[in-house]
Amino acid sequence: MCATRRYSYEIKALQPFREVISRRHLSSHRGQSAGNRIVIHGNLYFQFGDLRVPTPTGNIIVEVESAGGITNLAKYWYCFENQLIDGRVDLVHLFLQSAPGDYGSHLAVWDLLAREMLRRYSIRFSACRFTYRTERLRRDMRPAVEYFQRLLDQASTLVTRDPAR
Repeated sequence: MCATRRYSYEIKALQPFREVISRRHLSSHRGQSAGNRIVIHGNLYFQFGDLRVPTPTGNIIVEVESAGGITNLAKYWYCFENQLIDGRVDLVHLFLQSAPGDYGSHLAVWDLLAREMLRRYSIRFSACRFTYRTERLRRDMRPAVEYFQRLLDQASTLVTRDPAR
């Protein structure tokens, strides 16, 4: 029996975000650890993003998909409706594409759902999606990483702003 090695594009896609976090000496949470869960009840929970950076007003979250789907967007609607999350959620959502147009219908539904969530929760929610291809990973990631850095910059101004000035 020959075992095939599974290649995680999600780990590769998260690397530039982890580098930004490391350079800025920020704390973050990843994976299924207890510190990265949104508890629904009992032992039922959502993963709070593939990568999460706590901020003074909430969380900046990176979700990475290696296939289409909107579950990792819709779960935040569920959490807001059921008051499971305190503070703001700023979502950076990445979708792997093998070719331009892959999962186009999923992305169209994502856009619709994101617009509706922004309408309902604009004070507590923002979301932006990006696509990437494995052969152009670093180049395709650049706009998403720059957006992530802007979110971090905005969050840091909340900490460094002196109300006495």
